[in-house]
Order: sequence, then structure tokens, then C-alpha cells
Amino acid sequence: SLNFPTFPQFAGATFFNDADELSLLAVRAYNDWHIHDWCGDSGGRLIPCAILPLWDLGETLKELKRISDLGVHAISFPDNPTKQGMPSIHNEHWDPFWKAIIDYDILINCHIGSGDQAPHASSETPISAWITTMPISIVNAAADWLYAPMWKKYPDLRMALSEGGIGWIPYFVERANFTNARHGQWTNVDFDGEQPSDVFNRHFYTCFLDDEAGLELLHHMNEDRVTWECDYPHSDTLWPNCPERLFETTQRLTDEQIDKITHRNALTALRSNVVEEMGGRQNCNVGALRELGKDVDTSPREGLGGAKAEGTGAGDGDRKPITSGDMARLMMGALSE
Repeated sequence: SLNFPTFPQFAGATFFNDADELSLLAVRAYNDWHIHDWCGDSGGRLIPCAILPLWDLGETLKELKRISDLGVHAISFPDNPTKQGMPSIHNEHWDPFWKAIIDYDILINCHIGSGDQAPHASSETPISAWITTMPISIVNAAADWLYAPMWKKYPDLRMALSEGGIGWIPYFVERANFTNARHGQWTNVDFDGEQPSDVFNRHFYTCFLDDEAGLELLHHMNEDRVTWECDYPHSDTLWPNCPERLFETTQRLTDEQIDKITHRNALTALRSNVVEEMGGRQNCNVGALRELGKDVDTSPREGLGGAKAEGTGAGDGDRKPITSGDMARLMMGALSE
């Protein structure tokens, strides 16, 4: 399981606003805690995803070397660094960074909401509208990365669109191919005789939570780059019933395809040998892992796992949709405490 930061925010954005020596120390402290304390004694079951002091390229390269020496092969990176006041991914500023990523064999993970977030239509719009578009919002970042120059310069570079789903991908790459064929002569974008879909299929890993339509369209994707994720402990997660739901949605797939999307692709992307470290596949299946956690309380908590949250209405007839404005006020109150 790859673990993303919460308090530091995705990609460590909490520390970007006060980019000083203290923030640099905080990044290192988080990585040390995350690597050694959180993931260290899990036997490889928990996979670290480091953050970096991206406001300082020199310190970023030092931290990349340091975490690589600790065996880390994944970092969290904003899907659009310009939203954090940094150069765009099209800027040569990042060239030493891309090179180091390859040298240390690291996977770049761009989590939804780490740069270009899904917009709120209005303060009166039900928050369900925003939740619906949240995973798909990464399509803007996907297009930006697809047309970025680093793939030619650094052909071994790899990245993951974390938690973005997969159902939209067939049309996205189809549209990119159409755009290249129809507009390429005047936009001056050169894919060296390839199609945009070739670049996407070679360099981009994708992740889905619950995407039955996407799995039915798997033949339109590179099935070696599709991975499943459970989103625990966020409210989107189907945990503790993730395996049951995933089993329902994979009935049309072959055993080979199921093996790829459930673990093999992820293990390859993250350079993980956890199956061997845990003594073989028989110790890593659903039954074995549930036996290890049989004493853990997996009942849903308030507002999570499909449970009703308190304070959402006096009765069914009085309940009003929670709006974007309601959530904004809730978050502002939480951040002020």
C-alpha cells in the first residue's frame, strides 16, 4: 500500500508557503518518520511516498539522493507546480530533477487535488457535484503532462495519476490523437512519428477505486499501467469490503489481467518485492491479510464508509443537501482551531 501525506498535504504543500530552513527541516522530519516509523516495520506492506522541498531545487536534489539511499522509489509531486508558485513542468528549471528521478529509479505520483483541483460551481451547489468531478479533474493535468517535453529528453521517466480513475482515459487518448492529427501542423507539437496515446501508454500509470465502466474498456488502455487503489481512510473508500466489490467488477477479466491490476503492475511501478518479503503469495491474499487483522475493528465511523453523519437534518423531510459553501465554512473552522 502506497501512503500519501495528509497533514503536509499532497506533495508537501503545507511547507511551500513558508519556504525557509524550518520548512526544510520539517520535510526531512516527515520523510524520516514516514519511512522509518510508519512504513519501516511493516515488512514491506506499507510503501513510503516521500515529499520534497520543491521550492529549492538544490535541496530537492539532496533530499532525492537521501531518500533513495533509504530505499524509497516514490515521491509525491504537484500535478501543476505553477499553482504552488513554481515553474511549469514545461520549463527547463526541472531538467536536473527529471534526470535525478531517473537516476534513482523513482516514480512520480501526482495525486488529484495537488495542483489543479476540481472547481466549485457555486457556494450553493451541492457538494456531491464537486465530489463527482473530483477524480476526473486530473484530466487537465494529464493533458499538461502529456504535452510536456521531458518524455523526449528523459525516455525512462515514469509518473502516476494517483486516484484519478480510468473510465475517462479511452476518450482522452482518442481525443489527443485526433488533436495531433487534426491540429498538429499548426500547433507545432512533435511526437516524433508517434501518437500521443503511445506516450501516454508508455509513461503514465493510472489508478482506479471503483470503475466498472473503465474495466470494461480496459482493452483501450495499456493494461500493464492500470492499478487498483482503495483510498483508505477517505470517505470514498469501500473498505473493509474492497475485495468483494472489486471481485464483482472484474468478472469479465482474465486471471492474468486481475493479477496485473490488483498487484503486479503496482509492484513493478513501485519497485516492490513485498510478496517475496512476506513469504509468498499465499501470505498476501485477502484471506491471509484479514486473518492478520482479525482483531481490528472495521465498522464504519460517523460520516465515513457510508455511515450517516450527525447533524445533517432533524428528519428525512428536513434534510437539505450539503453545499460547497457548507463545506468551505466547515474547513475554515477546522483550520482555525
